[in-house]
Amino acid sequence: MSVHEEKTWEDGYIDGYQSVRGPHAVFAAPVVPLMPLEKTPYEAGYERGRDDAAKRRD
Repeated sequence: MSVHEEKTWEDGYIDGYQSVRGPHAVFAAPVVPLMPLEKTPYEAGYERGRDDAAKRRD
């Protein structure tokens, strides 16, 4: 069992976003998309959050 299996997509998105923008970043998480079969919901959310934070321009 993966350590991320019990965490949600939203948990992953928040952690991924804050890994780029910092722990006090303000954002709205998007609607949960369809999950890729090869990733846990947490892993997919983390990747999406990290990518969204990297694309954001202040």
